[in-house]
Amino acid sequence: MRMKTLEFVYNNITMVWKGNALTTSYGGYFETVVSPRIDLLLRTILETLQVKVLEKKPSYTRWISTSHLLAEGFERNQISFTPSLPEQSPSVGEVLREVMQNRDSAWSDIVHAAISHVSVDAFIALFLGSCTNLKSITLGFSLVKNNSFIARICSYPPMGACFD
Repeated sequence: MRMKTLEFVYNNITMVWKGNALTTSYGGYFETVVSPRIDLLLRTILETLQVKVLEKKPSYTRWISTSHLLAEGFERNQISFTPSLPEQSPSVGEVLREVMQNRDSAWSDIVHAAISHVSVDAFIALFLGSCTNLKSITLGFSLVKNNSFIARICSYPPMGACFD
């Protein structure tokens, strides 16, 4: 029963970043007010990839078939800003380093950006690269307009394939 529940939960991932552009005056401070923890989701996914190899258990990546990554309130007239993540927990960086040890080096620059700069762009690219069964994806404009990592992952082997 637990596996069926997990399969249902991971089937459709929806995350929405919210900014305060619509509620802040022009002279005010623009910031991300709601930031889903894509870094923690990625950590869990990558941990299950490792466990799959070691213990022959299913990885969560095979269940993710639909993903909606959206951003609201990051543009107002001529002003726009990029969504951000809260400070990452140390365990996320440790898992990313451990997972990428002895793996395809094509991913190393994105992993470095995710760990060093807590880059939402890098975490989104790593998430998409780890989901090998995506059938449908929606990406908010504010999440992709300056994201150079997403274009690069299209030429990389899937991150999940590194564990097969």
